Amino acid sequence: MDSYNSGIAFSKSILLMGVMLIHCNILAFCEPPAGLPAVSIIENVMIWCSYCVPLFFMISGYLYFRSFTGFDLQLFKLKTKKRIFSLVVPYVAWTTIYAVVRVFKALYLGYDGEGLVVDGNISFIGFLKGYWDTGDGYPVGFQLWFVRNLIVFVLAAPVVYLFAFRYWALCFMLLVSVVVGINLHGLEYFTIGAALALHRIDIDRFSGAYCVSVLVLLAFVSLWHAADFSVFRMALTVAILFALTGAVSWSAGRSLLCRLSAGFLFFVYAVHGLYCSLIDRWLLQVVGYDTSFRLFACFVLALIIIMSVSTFFYWLFCRYCPGLIGILCGRR
Repeated sequence: MDSYNSGIAFSKSILLMGVMLIHCNILAFCEPPAGLPAVSIIENVMIWCSYCVPLFFMISGYLYFRSFTGFDLQLFKLKTKKRIFSLVVPYVAWTTIYAVVRVFKALYLGYDGEGLVVDGNISFIGFLKGYWDTGDGYPVGFQLWFVRNLIVFVLAAPVVYLFAFRYWALCFMLLVSVVVGINLHGLEYFTIGAALALHRIDIDRFSGAYCVSVLVLLAFVSLWHAADFSVFRMALTVAILFALTGAVSWSAGRSLLCRLSAGFLFFVYAVHGLYCSLIDRWLLQVVGYDTSFRLFACFVLALIIIMSVSTFFYWLFCRYCPGLIGILCGRR
């Protein structure tokens, strides 16, 4: 594996951990006693982790456009066709799994049907809506909103190219979105990644000193909550991307993190939404949250258990359903 691909693989592995930590946010399920240091620690970790999804969008834009040297309609068609198997097919498959599970939980376990089950009956219209939005802005598999949005961005790739190819056009788009307050749902980061690729900016070759400087800057961001400022957030997100991919040259975890397959990462991302909230609540009941030690233990254990369960399911599918795992992981 060359350094470029190693850098991207390293970044994705780290970012996946960040996404998992967001879904381990036990503060969403409890009200711990006031003044616990662990509360402040977890809140600051959440600020750091809030960069993970924008970075995933940026990497996606970078990978989509890295082979472009100019506007090429045939290349757009070829890449879009590939994304049907890597994005659309697994998205439909996973959303169907989540919908079936949601229907079962609503009919037999007393859970909210989220529009899929109404008055004890399966709603065909609600079931279809679950593939896009159940009413809260998310599909029935809540974390799959990223894939849903990415599919839309890929379809809009020719338009993205027009903004990414010229710096002034990219700046104009970002300025309008910030000043007017338009929510682009991640499109701005996908476009920034596209611009980096189109302008042949190598995100994979930055020194360890640069990585350390970004981490120091991140510490100040977490303390000052500067992540609330959109322009600064965009600039810092780009810096973090360079830092992550550059860190692969000196990271002690290179041998492991750089070799985690894209299929494994996607599977873990897709499957963990089935049980992450359940594990969070269960840990709070078993371990408790009345002290900083107990609260932080719940936070750490949630990540360990969710990753372990997801890895077990991946092994199980690879061993007994190799054909299905290819579909669920988009041939990764």
